Amino acid sequence: MLAQRHELKYFIDVETAAQLRLDLEPYMAKDPHCGDGESYMVNSLYFDTTDFEFFARKIDGQRYRHKIRLRTYSPTTCNGDCDGGNGGEEKVFLEMKKKLNNCIFKSRSSAPLSKILPLLEDDANADEGFFNGQTIFRGVDDIIYIAKQFQVVPSVGVYYRRRALMGKQDDRLRITFDEQVSARHRRLGLGLDEKPQLLFDPKLAIMEIKVNNWLPLWLVRIVEEYNLSLRSISKYCYAVMAQNANMLDSRY
Repeated sequence: MLAQRHELKYFIDVETAAQLRLDLEPYMAKDPHCGDGESYMVNSLYFDTTDFEFFARKIDGQRYRHKIRLRTYSPTTCNGDCDGGNGGEEKVFLEMKKKLNNCIFKSRSSAPLSKILPLLEDDANADEGFFNGQTIFRGVDDIIYIAKQFQVVPSVGVYYRRRALMGKQDDRLRITFDEQVSARHRRLGLGLDEKPQLLFDPKLAIMEIKVNNWLPLWLVRIVEEYNLSLRSISKYCYAVMAQNANMLDSRY
């Protein structure tokens, strides 16, 4: 599946974010993936080349770049959508985001988590070519092609709590608030066997507006009222810098 999106990101303190969500209530509804709660956990494992070429392209501000990741969501808050009809088995999503200028193109597929974990737990397999051979994922030939072309390997993990809203009139409009954003070493795969490393002040959240075309006027007004400043925020880049400080100091 390929979708084109625009993503607008802002830093906002958690208390202000809570008030802003109240102002959004006439226009936005809680994302069904939150289930009976107010949020869900997002756990991502990113892939890059051994010399972090995808990271470097982002830092250098190149207009065309890629991001490849595996992602899971907390199964206790997915409102039945985590298993995708696999008899209650949790899913893992393979995603690639391509950015060309200010447009985001996203490809996505899913597979049972139980089939992916053995591949990630085998260090030799993960390092020598997670995407080689017969892939478990379907309909993502573009991801497999890029992954093989660049010979990507697991790079770093990112973990956070997400509060998500969707438009009442247009459910393609989504606003998310990511809190407790943390990094994990790539050897941890998609597990949480080690305490993650916080990347930002825990009083800060990342607010992200995801829209296909343009912002509705009511949302423009709210952004202006809260004096939010558009930022270039990459959780992946912050995680790489946090987990590989010595290596990056020598390169950059």
